[in-house]
Amino acid sequence: MKVCDRAKLSSLIGSLAVVVNIVLNACLIFGLGVFPRMGIAGAALATVLARLFETVVVLAAVAQKKCLPIRLTMLFGIRGGELHADYWKYTLPLLINQIGWGGGVTMYSVIMGHLGSDATAANSIAGIVRSMIASLCWGIAAGVGIIIGGMLGRNELEQAKKAGGSFVRFSIWIGVASGLVILAFTPVVLQVMSLSPQAMVYLKYMMFLAAYYIIGNSLNSTIISGIFPAGGDTKFGMYCDVITLWCVVVPLGMLGAFVWKLPVIAVAFILTLDEFVKLPAVYHHYMKYRWVRNITKTE
Repeated sequence: MKVCDRAKLSSLIGSLAVVVNIVLNACLIFGLGVFPRMGIAGAALATVLARLFETVVVLAAVAQKKCLPIRLTMLFGIRGGELHADYWKYTLPLLINQIGWGGGVTMYSVIMGHLGSDATAANSIAGIVRSMIASLCWGIAAGVGIIIGGMLGRNELEQAKKAGGSFVRFSIWIGVASGLVILAFTPVVLQVMSLSPQAMVYLKYMMFLAAYYIIGNSLNSTIISGIFPAGGDTKFGMYCDVITLWCVVVPLGMLGAFVWKLPVIAVAFILTLDEFVKLPAVYHHYMKYRWVRNITKTE
């Protein structure tokens, strides 16, 4: 929908699904009104029903020709030909990238979880705040990919190169602004949370770490998740994220936590280094402009 200039419709459907999920969570977990009290099972059912609602609305939009029709033959290669080959060529590295990145981030929680309940609680809250702010950066990256992809598809290569530079600079400012927002909300978060004194100290410093982390996250998301895939350059992001997480940050985090017995904040600092460890390589690759190419096919 987004690449078909239906970003508003996509956003509306996603937002409605979130609202349905929240309402159903309240009703099914606590048994509000005519709904049974199901506890954690209600949370699971609410998620499934919200996704089902989302799927039905998407199919209805497709049926009304709000976007391109779903062609399963293209996806599974029954009659896909060259398009099918390109799909897997550009998508498989993205899939591996997401799996590797998701697994690495999960290891962060595993490492912090072994440092005690106070560290776990503080890390969970700081992670939620960071993810809420980072969602803005991820949305911008998605939009950048659509715009740059459209330019490249129209063979506007020089314009795309200039636009890429503008978006990179813009992402830095967005990252800085996001970091300032996190710092501004830190006193509020500390005020409303009810944690042990030690956990509150951890949370305070983890919020500061999140504030600087978001700057690198904004820049890297725009380049790796937005600009590079627009020109079919998906392998570099895969190598960059997987190597940074699994060969540098996760091993260092485990050594810091379990071998060197570093303080909790020091371990948390190590686990926020991934965005800045890969930043020089990302920018160097960006400046090679290998992503400036039209990957569309014409008959």
